[in-house]
Amino acid sequence: MKIASFFLFSSSTASLFGGWFGGKKKDAKVIQTDILREKECKRKTKNGDQLFVHFWGMKTIGGDVFHTTWTDRFKDDKISVYNKPYRFQLGLGEVIDGWEIGLKNMCPGERRRLFIPADLAYGEKGGGTPEMPAGDVIYDVELVHAEQGPRHPGKRHVL
Repeated sequence: MKIASFFLFSSSTASLFGGWFGGKKKDAKVIQTDILREKECKRKTKNGDQLFVHFWGMKTIGGDVFHTTWTDRFKDDKISVYNKPYRFQLGLGEVIDGWEIGLKNMCPGERRRLFIPADLAYGEKGGGTPEMPAGDVIYDVELVHAEQGPRHPGKRHVL
């Protein structure tokens, strides 16, 4: 299993991994990414691409799933389930920042586990629905398909 960490900003090494290792993560913007299934391709995902992904989200490994698209894996649980891959455009702010960072440079068929701190997910208080829990979250994400998106990532369009 390959492990990669994506660093955006940190004022000190001590705060870098604080959320996962017991220290403070006040100004850390880090996600840890475990590559669960690696694939090779000619063109990897980048900002502006439209991605189709399957995923599950948990607070802890082995804990309760709070949201998923994999209907065959969690059909007996009372959770929100999409019945098809989730579609979004990378780089436009349509998903949490942890996904914007952790799903770049992927190939179709690749699967990653993202350990996302609260400040790159739904915050310390969470969102208004069960699919937006408070605190740090973990997502397993499999890229089903990627294609050039319809909108330029540098310009956010209001629909």
